[in-house]
Amino acid sequence: MRQEVTIEEGYHISLSFFNELWPLVEPNIQKPEEIKNVHELFFCIVCIGEEASTEWKQAIYRAKKIPNEELRKTKLSEEDLFLCAIEFCKLHNERWEGMLDHSVRLLESMKTNPENHPIEWEKWKWAMEAVLIKHMTCGHFIP
Repeated sequence: MRQEVTIEEGYHISLSFFNELWPLVEPNIQKPEEIKNVHELFFCIVCIGEEASTEWKQAIYRAKKIPNEELRKTKLSEEDLFLCAIEFCKLHNERWEGMLDHSVRLLESMKTNPENHPIEWEKWKWAMEAVLIKHMTCGHFIP
């Protein structure tokens, strides 16, 4: 993990990653149906990105203590970007009273045991390339 990205690029990378991750997460969500619905809401609605930039900035602050006024000039390492993505998921998990626990545990496991998650890391790599090389975006970022 070496590349640095802007806050906006990181936003698009993280949301693209979550969209790609959903097909791997969905089959592993246990009942009750309400928890599966919350995961689907997060991965398929929130991570489309239309209203998520405020939460993204909150996640960056929580993970890296970077205030809003410094975000425009800030670049994140890929490692820090992944920490912010985890924090973004944790933020929504708190709002939905622990219903995203499965996804938070998966992201934490990816961080601590990357060798156990080659498919998930391929999704991350795809999202990095989609945004940084192909210039794809996910939703609308509000600076």
